[in-house]
Amino acid sequence: MRKGKVSFLWDVGSGVGRVEYPDLTINDGFWYRIEASRTGKNGTISVRALDGPKASIVPATFSGVSPPGYTILDVDANALLFVGGLTGKIKKSDAVRVTTFTGCMGETFLDSKPIGLWNFRDIEGDCKGCAVSPQVADGEGTVQFDGDSYAVVSRPIRWNPNISTVMFKFRTFSSNALLMYLATEDLKDFMSVELSGGRIKVSYDLGSGTASVISNQNHNDGKWKSFTLSRIQKHANISIVDIDTNEEETIATTSTGSHFGLNLKGHEKIYFGGLPTLRNLSMKARPEVNLKKYSGCLKEIEISRTPYNILSSPDFVGLTKGCTLENIYTVSFPKQGFLEMPPVSFDVGTEINLSFSTKNESGIILFGSSGTVVPPRRKRRNTGRKTAPSKRKRRQTGQAYYAVFLNRGRLEVHISTGIQDPHRITIRPEAVKFHDGRAHSVRIERSKGMFTVQVDEDKVQSQRLPADQPISVRKLFVGGTSSEFHTVPLRNIPPFEGCIWNLVINATPMDFAEHVAFENADIGQCPFLEPEARPPEEEDKPVHSTVLIQPEPDREKETAETYPAGASPSPPTSISSPFDSLAAEMKSAGITTDPMTDSCAADTEPSILEGGKHFGLSRNSHIAVAFDDTKVKNRLTIEFEVRTMADSGLLFYMARINHADFATVQIKSGLPYFSYDLGSGDTNTMIPNKINDGQWHKIKVIRTKQEGNLIVDGVSNRTVSPKKADILDVVGMLYVGGLPVNYTTRRIGPVTYSIDGCIRNFKMTESPVDLDNPTSSFSVGKCFVAAQKGTYFDGTGFAKTGNSNFADRARTKEKEKLFSKRSVLLPGSKARPVLEKTHLKHSIILPKDRTHDFLSKGSHSVQPPLSFLTLFSHEMEYLNNATLWRVIILHYSSNTLCNY
Repeated sequence: MRKGKVSFLWDVGSGVGRVEYPDLTINDGFWYRIEASRTGKNGTISVRALDGPKASIVPATFSGVSPPGYTILDVDANALLFVGGLTGKIKKSDAVRVTTFTGCMGETFLDSKPIGLWNFRDIEGDCKGCAVSPQVADGEGTVQFDGDSYAVVSRPIRWNPNISTVMFKFRTFSSNALLMYLATEDLKDFMSVELSGGRIKVSYDLGSGTASVISNQNHNDGKWKSFTLSRIQKHANISIVDIDTNEEETIATTSTGSHFGLNLKGHEKIYFGGLPTLRNLSMKARPEVNLKKYSGCLKEIEISRTPYNILSSPDFVGLTKGCTLENIYTVSFPKQGFLEMPPVSFDVGTEINLSFSTKNESGIILFGSSGTVVPPRRKRRNTGRKTAPSKRKRRQTGQAYYAVFLNRGRLEVHISTGIQDPHRITIRPEAVKFHDGRAHSVRIERSKGMFTVQVDEDKVQSQRLPADQPISVRKLFVGGTSSEFHTVPLRNIPPFEGCIWNLVINATPMDFAEHVAFENADIGQCPFLEPEARPPEEEDKPVHSTVLIQPEPDREKETAETYPAGASPSPPTSISSPFDSLAAEMKSAGITTDPMTDSCAADTEPSILEGGKHFGLSRNSHIAVAFDDTKVKNRLTIEFEVRTMADSGLLFYMARINHADFATVQIKSGLPYFSYDLGSGDTNTMIPNKINDGQWHKIKVIRTKQEGNLIVDGVSNRTVSPKKADILDVVGMLYVGGLPVNYTTRRIGPVTYSIDGCIRNFKMTESPVDLDNPTSSFSVGKCFVAAQKGTYFDGTGFAKTGNSNFADRARTKEKEKLFSKRSVLLPGSKARPVLEKTHLKHSIILPKDRTHDFLSKGSHSVQPPLSFLTLFSHEMEYLNNATLWRVIILHYSSNTLCNY
């Protein structure tokens, strides 16, 4: 901003491009929204007033072009983003005239991804909080799913099993995705609403047979549709209405069997947009349901006449308020398909730019066709007369077209006027392959008498065109073509599989949302650009030199670390995209650290205990193992070792469906208890020696008929069940360490939550139980050889604490911490300090009632509520001692925050 006017500047290697927004001056104390974009060498800017007297002005868009030559902005994962100013240490372009900003900023996005301004790597100056900026009005309850999102809501209180009504409005380009899903715990009853090939598919099972029906028309055209499902007992009617045209499609289906009620319990959930997944822990679902997550918008959700605003749900991931399906410049093709766009002719002066990534060596990227097919000329019959030889040596193709495609790893560009054979430019890969899954750019330009092609800003190749007549096209395809528009040279070229983005023709970005038609195209999504998981490094290979772990996009930057002889670096862990947004507080966070200039001790992870499983990471942490229930009816033997400091927790549990029969071992107040019921009354026994001392203890239970024995470290106690029942009749599922979320029992008292501790060497009926390959598991971690009380953070996770509001009175919070580089420090968390110097710094602003601390090099700062920020700097040097603990005391009184 200079003299109140906003300018957008860029340089991609061939000179500075600049465009100024002349219509508004923004230095009047009101809020403005600035949108700047660059595609190739073309840049645009738009400024809109959000409040004040200029808020009614419709914003315009102004554009500019940088000098020709280069089109790619070369930045890597080490690039820095500055907001609000520049430091004096950074070398800047002479075109940047100002280096400071005074005012408020918020709602900052880069490539549509939010930037957490309080999640800074470094900060200078007196930065304070500001009032929240005005928000662009969105429809109440309208939410957008990003393809990795989902939302979970509770079942309506008013639930009639015999009647179901589901209503919502949706808008999407997704071809295959899950819109809504609900199911009972045993998966016998369920209902789902899906997109299948662009059509709406409804399935449900009332317990005796599945009903399924699919619409006749596609409904993924990016327009708002209204979905209504009405089920009475076994019969369901479905209506899908196009809100713009009021066109309606109705379908119906009826389930088989004798059951007619959808028996969803009060604690069972309803899912929108997808199902929760976390690493290898996934929720079980009906096999006929498509589990691909939804990309698009939902609003006005109503189930059983109960409205839902899913942004108010306590459990959702990756949702944003509002709905934006415009200005989409990315499309991916997971399988053979195409996207048809409004035609653009290839005349003299036309320039085409695009980017692509694929792992297939052949595929059609872009194809523009006149759509006119002239049949081949008939051969003249031989009449015996001599004819002059034809001077025409080229055959007619009959179809004017231009095409960009990969052919056996080579990139080819064809241009045909329809009169002669096409003119071709073929570019062979040199340093890297074009089908390596990475981004590649293509620039095609037609000038007078010739056309040129440039790939990845490498050398330019040219081909002469004998005529300057325009190539007028009636069809323009991206990623593939319809069969009727294939030409002979492209006959053997398959459709493209991969990603295509930033298609720009004559400086105009092609908005894929404004398509004519498409098939098997995921508009607005590009999973092919996600970073691949890196293989773990060899743990037993000694490293004697500096090891640099290459950073990944949008991931925490790893710095070079020096390892002494005999030490091995910890294997890198890749974090898949669905988990980047597990909590709203952390969605835009990307914590980074400066390269350490001081010498560091070995940054090694604690030794992992092989075969041990750590439970208690959540209340329902557990492992489920299926077994043959007939083998425990008369005799049950279970033995294992446990190490814990917890006061109470569940060690294992098995039971009948109605829990009339069960067997369990619990720790209550540090004491081990063995309880069981054979159907005629429960009994229990215990050992009066506390085992929650952090040491390993061996527990063994033996039940033969009515008699039960509990043996702990060689000390035993026995009990006998009442009456005459002597058979343990249970379901063949053993729960170790805790119980699942939706699994409830009232037979064993209040200790039904997971034990916070480690279990190993688990045996049942004298045979080892493979805890590494269970039937299912949830929230189970690794055990360490040397354990301390607390929580270990391995650099890939976080913990979300409960609310702890600041009050307008003096309050002291004492936190005990063991610091580790790159750790998020939360109340109760622990990690091993392995650096000679470690610095604590807070660098993110969270909801009004929370305070968090972050490790980084530099100063220590704490962020209280949104209205103010207190910074205080001091270095905290920690000795290279893995057992050294530190205490931070934060004292908040009125508007003052101190640390001690």
